[in-house]
Amino acid sequence: MRGVDTLVRTPSQDRSTARHWGLTVFMVLVTACSSQPKPETTDRDASAYAAVIDALLQGSPLDQEDPDRLPVIYVEAFAQEGISLTVQVQLVTAYADTYQLRFVDDRGEALLVDLEKQPVRSSSALIGLGPILGENELSIRGERYVDQDTIEAYRFSLADGGNQTWILTPTPIDPEGFARAP
Repeated sequence: MRGVDTLVRTPSQDRSTARHWGLTVFMVLVTACSSQPKPETTDRDASAYAAVIDALLQGSPLDQEDPDRLPVIYVEAFAQEGISLTVQVQLVTAYADTYQLRFVDDRGEALLVDLEKQPVRSSSALIGLGPILGENELSIRGERYVDQDTIEAYRFSLADGGNQTWILTPTPIDPEGFARAP
């Protein structure tokens, strides 16, 4: 009956095991819940990124070969952690009537890599977005890639304009995100 001896547990061992499992479950739940952005942060981030996208596209009309198809805006996140999926969904939804917004892991999806200077595909634009820095006054790096020789880069300062709007102050900077090879 050796096997029975190993299965016998004292009440204190049962409480200890229960505490261990309870703590493990609690830690898993805290970790899972803390990785989800708060709704107000998600809304803020989506509206801030939308303001930067709008600013980068302003004054640069997209050639629209087929008027029945929406232009495509490729978005590359410059931060290693990327842009949260929740924010991506909000942005895609916000632009659904104007653009096809596509988040890319490989910028080659947006480029005509076989052509000299690797221009962006027709009827599209390639936008790069850095992480959102700051809490009240926000700052976001934004870049628009046209071809290897033409990259517009700005550091956008965003002040809360109320009601999910932003007052943007763009400062030209040297390209950094698109300066890396695709």
